Amino acid sequence: MDAFYTVLISLLFISIGYCYGSILFGAIFAKIIKKNIREMGSGSIGGTNVSRTLGPGWGAATMILDATKTYLSVVTCWAIYIFTINKWYPENHALYSLIYLGGVASVFAHCFPIQYFSSLFFNHFDKKQAKNKTGGKGMACTGGLFFSISPWLGLSIFAIWLVTFLITHYVSVGSITCSVLACPLVFIKEIDLLYMFDNGIFNNTHNFIAIAPYTEHIWLFVSLFILLLSCAILIVIRHKDNIKRLRNGVESYLPFTKKQAEKHAKKSRSEE
Repeated sequence: MDAFYTVLISLLFISIGYCYGSILFGAIFAKIIKKNIREMGSGSIGGTNVSRTLGPGWGAATMILDATKTYLSVVTCWAIYIFTINKWYPENHALYSLIYLGGVASVFAHCFPIQYFSSLFFNHFDKKQAKNKTGGKGMACTGGLFFSISPWLGLSIFAIWLVTFLITHYVSVGSITCSVLACPLVFIKEIDLLYMFDNGIFNNTHNFIAIAPYTEHIWLFVSLFILLLSCAILIVIRHKDNIKRLRNGVESYLPFTKKQAEKHAKKSRSEE
């Protein structure tokens, strides 16, 4: 019976995350200033396109709130987990990874919100019509998931994104690179703190990572790896148009100086 309830609660976690993720702050901000962001820039309601089309302030607010909604979805699932699964299976620490189902569902919902599926259904599964209801590309939300696992993981991934962006000047390259590299980092104990689990309210599981042999809980980290890998695959899929533009040399390039802009423009003309 406990296994049955565990499945139900897992579905609840997914539902909670999906509801959080379907809140599209980029679209909300666009409505506030009365602009149709779907017809501006890349047409995405993610933070990058919001920053380019509505302004850096709106873009920063969108990224922060998108990351926060995913973080809060995990916190909500964590609160439910404390009084349910943790009491039923106090020794099965691998089940702790279930709380991150809410975070993964939030990332998925940000990319494909409820508006997308409702449009798909009511337009007789016309994908072209439904495409106008898709969300962002999921990187900011995935960042919130990283920070919910560990602040050090979040900071490490942000550092990887920043270095990649500074070298390449492409936001998409940074997003794809850091989402993929995040997966193996969960196996590094010094980075993967799982700090929500290190909480006195868990009683029997308090500080278990610090005192228990790492190999005894390897399935907990394997589960996290699989969840982050699913996010990485989703992000790569959502950046497929960016990948095509990178191949064709027409991806949006963000120079930091006038000299870099002129150099890139000269290179682009020589390749035409």
